[in-house]
Amino acid sequence: MGEYVFNIGGKEYKVDVKGITGNLATVVIDGKEVGVTIKQFGKRVDVPPPRVAVKRAEQTIAHTTTTPVLAAKPQQTGSTKSTPVRAPIPGIILKIMIKEGDSVKAGQDILVMEAMKMENQIQATASGVVSKINVKVDDAVQQEDVLIEIDPS
Repeated sequence: MGEYVFNIGGKEYKVDVKGITGNLATVVIDGKEVGVTIKQFGKRVDVPPPRVAVKRAEQTIAHTTTTPVLAAKPQQTGSTKSTPVRAPIPGIILKIMIKEGDSVKAGQDILVMEAMKMENQIQATASGVVSKINVKVDDAVQQEDVLIEIDPS
């Protein structure tokens, strides 16, 4: 979409905006790709329409839903098998309900993420012990990002 130079706190950052979907933008800042949330004020700038028309209904009231997460195939990490919990869609991490070393059961709510103006409960994909938490509150994540890793108990 374009390259820009942002001046933030007196420091300049080279930013390449790759795309914007709703209020989430994918940008590359100083060579690192990140997702950012955009809040717009004032009049919207016209952007050429996408090549494929998509009808979308946006909800005006945020509410909580449960987003099922399919069990992922375990991945090898040395001698143990770790099961990743992946982001089902792009969003922002709102709350983490577990910590590393906690025991979890498959289907247990482990974090809350906001996506498409809705709060989504993300569940453990397997029973075991939380071996690694790869996100923190307010992180922007992309679909399929590994959020949590669970080792079998």
